[in-house]
Amino acid sequence: MLTVIIIAVILLIFPIFISGQFYFNKNEIKIYYKIKLFKLIKIIDGYAELLDDGIILHLTKNRAVLLPYSNIFEIRKKVEPLKDYHLITASLTTNLGSKDVFMPSYAAFIVNYVYNYLKWFLHHKKPYFKFDNSVNVFVGASIFEVKFDGVVVFNLLMVVLSLIKILVGKVFYAIAK
Repeated sequence: MLTVIIIAVILLIFPIFISGQFYFNKNEIKIYYKIKLFKLIKIIDGYAELLDDGIILHLTKNRAVLLPYSNIFEIRKKVEPLKDYHLITASLTTNLGSKDVFMPSYAAFIVNYVYNYLKWFLHHKKPYFKFDNSVNVFVGASIFEVKFDGVVVFNLLMVVLSLIKILVGKVFYAIAK
């Protein structure tokens, strides 16, 4: 019995790493994504498209989900219990190019400026967070590509606590009504 309790406690506090890769290309106007567990086990991959009604998430070849723009702004309220999940690494790669040499250079300057500000800000809030950025400027080709990689860490105890927060929030909402 003690062994079962010890194994359950270890499983509750064992860290789980979820990595995500996101890629945007302006020519295709799609965001490709891939989510993996421990960077080895693929959970889901597909792409998202922007439409007039909302964003379509293509989960498989035959299955897609429409997220209306009106619901996207309500997601912030639903994500509140997930603030205990920690982004520990992030990498941003931006490829910019045009026939004009100055426009991608200006854009690269702005991306680097925002990156340096975020790095400074996050260093004081979360010193364990690693954030890398690279900007590639091309002259003569019209290119705009963004690739983002990130790793989130959590454990099953956080998942249980998040579910409890959601359930308690729903109970309080039902009582208030």
